[in-house]
Amino acid sequence: KGYESHVVPGALTVAPESGIYFNLVVTDFESLYPSCIDSYNLSYETVDCEHSQCRNNRVSEVEHYICT
Repeated sequence: KGYESHVVPGALTVAPESGIYFNLVVTDFESLYPSCIDSYNLSYETVDCEHSQCRNNRVSEVEHYICT
């Protein structure tokens, strides 16, 4: 109910699936540096994507990579 009742204009809100998750990446850029999101192609779809060719695009100092 909480996910359907809270609508943010211009935002993509995804309801979570139940389960236990490991190695999560949480990004919340509601008002913090939105230009960084565009510049570095950051979203839940592009961080640790499924493309094997992107695995070399490591982010320094963390164990994650960004889709190109």
